[in-house]
Amino acid sequence: SVTELVGNSERNGIEQIETGGTKSLLGPSVLGLYGKWGLSGGILFPIYSSVSETQETESYRLNFVLSYWF
Repeated sequence: SVTELVGNSERNGIEQIETGGTKSLLGPSVLGLYGKWGLSGGILFPIYSSVSETQETESYRLNFVLSYWF
């Protein structure tokens, strides 16, 4: 799962209204481990969205993460 809390954007030092918001996405993933390395990937679907109507909505998001443990 992923939750994003995004503030309003700025352009030339001026805050753009209604550009921030909150999104929560949830979905299945797989994890592969090899020694100190890990690779995970999956698909996330939106379960909550609080963004302005001027912003594009997501129907899904592909997620890949490469990790190394020290």
